[in-house]
Amino acid sequence: MKNLRISIETAKRLIITSQMLGGSNSLPAGKEGAAQTIEKLGYIQIDTIAVIQRAHHHTLWTRRADYKPEMIYELQAKDRRVFEYWTHASSYLPMKDYRYYRHKMKNFDDPVSKWEKDRLTKYGYLMKPVLDRIRKEGPLGARDFESLPEPERNGSMYWKPAKMALDLLVLNGELMITERRNFQKIYDLTERVLPEDIAGKKLISASLQDLVETGTVSPVQIEHNEKNGYYALTDTIETIDSMNSLPPGIHFLSPFDNLIIQRERIKQVFNFDYALECYVKPDKRKYGYFVLPLLWGDRFIGRMDPAVDRKKQILFLRGLFFEPDIKDVDPFLNLFAEKLRNFARFNMCNAVKVEKIFPSRLHDFFKNFIRQMDPID
Repeated sequence: MKNLRISIETAKRLIITSQMLGGSNSLPAGKEGAAQTIEKLGYIQIDTIAVIQRAHHHTLWTRRADYKPEMIYELQAKDRRVFEYWTHASSYLPMKDYRYYRHKMKNFDDPVSKWEKDRLTKYGYLMKPVLDRIRKEGPLGARDFESLPEPERNGSMYWKPAKMALDLLVLNGELMITERRNFQKIYDLTERVLPEDIAGKKLISASLQDLVETGTVSPVQIEHNEKNGYYALTDTIETIDSMNSLPPGIHFLSPFDNLIIQRERIKQVFNFDYALECYVKPDKRKYGYFVLPLLWGDRFIGRMDPAVDRKKQILFLRGLFFEPDIKDVDPFLNLFAEKLRNFARFNMCNAVKVEKIFPSRLHDFFKNFIRQMDPID
């Protein structure tokens, strides 16, 4: 099938709508809506950084205004609608997709990556005793294995051997993470976690080429981007082509949000160069420690560096940076203020303080505007 050629504007609408940020959302409210959001996106990345609400909560809240952090706990530990596994990073995945990861688990003893080979060599001998204890005693966490060897020092991080063995047993499919207690993983045997209606299913293999040949999926080429080819659902492309421009909503995206995680694609399609700088030395950072991209409609208008003082319940914006081509903030000012209030509430804050705003010509204007915002209740 010949590649479909689409405009940059169509590509933006396609990406944003597919990521459930296009304004129209027919999913049910509450926990069921959160579950269906994960199923539609395919995964939600988990991250430990907690200067604001953690990435998995943030990503779901961005798409579900009624999302509460306890929902993901219940979806994993009680409802068994999601499970944890390694995609490109540690993630929550739909339980119905568990069967698609079985091939990776079955090939665990012949790993491809150097990381897996090294860990299997160093910690593989602990896998059986760890597994035996969980089989006898029930769900356990890394803290329950204090009798095993002391933590190993590796640079600035400690690697606890039992923790490594537990994660290796998850990778090979013998264990699953049954829940998190205070964000600490609790592990159990897969057969005690995995719902019966999934455990016996075989891997469904359907190649991308088959989908293309049936017309379900179409190869796509974006104008002025001849180097990269993409694929999209044919029905989605036809729907997108008939759409008008996206409604001008504003989103504060997590650095690990599904939309922004493909940095190079965002740069090519949206002309927005974004990098997470928390792993960069402070004196080398351009914007800040944990900077969030700001999306308005189909345009990235800037970024902000937030941090929460949980004791004082204050949301600090260490820096608020608008793109150089932003000349007039009036069109999105009220939307920005409403989103900022909601974001503060989501982070359990009742006040917002802004420290720096760029470009400087907007500094006094924005500080006065935020000072005059309605109180956060």
